[in-house]
Amino acid sequence: GQELSTIHNRVGLTYYRLMQYREAANHFTKAFSIALANKDTLGTRQIAPNVIDTWLRLENQPELISFLKSARFIAEHEKMRFKEFYNHSYVRAYLLTGDYKMAEPYVKELHRLVNDSSAVNYRSMMYKAVIPYYVAAGEYKKIYKYLPENESILKQWKIFSGLADNYLWWYKADSALGNHADAIKHYKLYKQASDSSLRLTANDQVNQLMIQYETFKKDQEIASKESNITALTTQ
Repeated sequence: GQELSTIHNRVGLTYYRLMQYREAANHFTKAFSIALANKDTLGTRQIAPNVIDTWLRLENQPELISFLKSARFIAEHEKMRFKEFYNHSYVRAYLLTGDYKMAEPYVKELHRLVNDSSAVNYRSMMYKAVIPYYVAAGEYKKIYKYLPENESILKQWKIFSGLADNYLWWYKADSALGNHADAIKHYKLYKQASDSSLRLTANDQVNQLMIQYETFKKDQEIASKESNITALTTQ
């Protein structure tokens, strides 16, 4: 069971890298269900972020919220620091439709869980949810506290797509508050980061055929394992 869950998760990751998010979601949800059936708490915790991120990519709010409700038990596990990611995911889920009112309690909880002294990955997670929340709510002044540090972290990690988002939020805040010179500067930075992100995507596509071939082989392996399990069950 655990081996089959791992295979589904790996195939899901491959489809995710190929930006074939529907196929990725299919494999991740299977991997999660198998881990859940086997009471593999560590496995469910490792796979859950993949499921969540894929539904976010697909902008599928109903599936995402349904999954978050079913995965609540992970957030309630005392020894697992999953609460931050869980609340961050709810904020981003509601922001898919601009529903900042529904996101508000999760923003408050995120602020409670994550503070200035928290580890950098938790602060980055908070910024990714809280900044667009304040933009959606029209509370632009509140995001200036977070934008520079978010920029610094994303530059360090070379996450150009995240940088592009950050500059776009900055540009929106500048424009709304009438800071036109800053708005032009941040829009230019947004375009530069977007171009860098597109170049990286183009480079990735060079490797895609090879990955597709490997994925096909893994899919065959899963089909073979599943038919063997069915045969054994029938016996």
